[in-house]
Amino acid sequence: MEKQHSRKEQLVNVFYEDKFCTITDRQFRTNKRTYQISKIEKTEVRRNLLMFFPVSILAILFAYKFWDYLYDDEKIMFIVIPLIIGFISISFGTLYIYSKALGEPALFGFIPSLKRVRRNLDDSMFDLENPDNSKYIENKEEYEVIENE
Repeated sequence: MEKQHSRKEQLVNVFYEDKFCTITDRQFRTNKRTYQISKIEKTEVRRNLLMFFPVSILAILFAYKFWDYLYDDEKIMFIVIPLIIGFISISFGTLYIYSKALGEPALFGFIPSLKRVRRNLDDSMFDLENPDNSKYIENKEEYEVIENE
């Protein structure tokens, strides 16, 4: 999808765009920071809240063990809250961006959407590094001369 870039008035290839980030052929832009695709070495999606999942399982086991001694409100609390915490701990994560200069979290969100962003970011990185892609070559004749030698 071609989109008109507002600052330079040139065509920019947009790989992915949503309300939290935009991936073009040269940069990865989030709400708080912009990264150059050429500087990114590695991307990673982590589940940082996964440590709360065992706690939610233990709370449900506690409710099961002491079910006869708990009030109805406590039963609901020991079932609903751990289920919500367990779902959140499995479903949400962080996209990390690594380069020589930095290794920081770029986005926090739902794991499937972060994986989609990471896949598009990796595709953008691959297209930038692929020498067969002629749209990134400044002087195409020089490349053909070097290729023929």
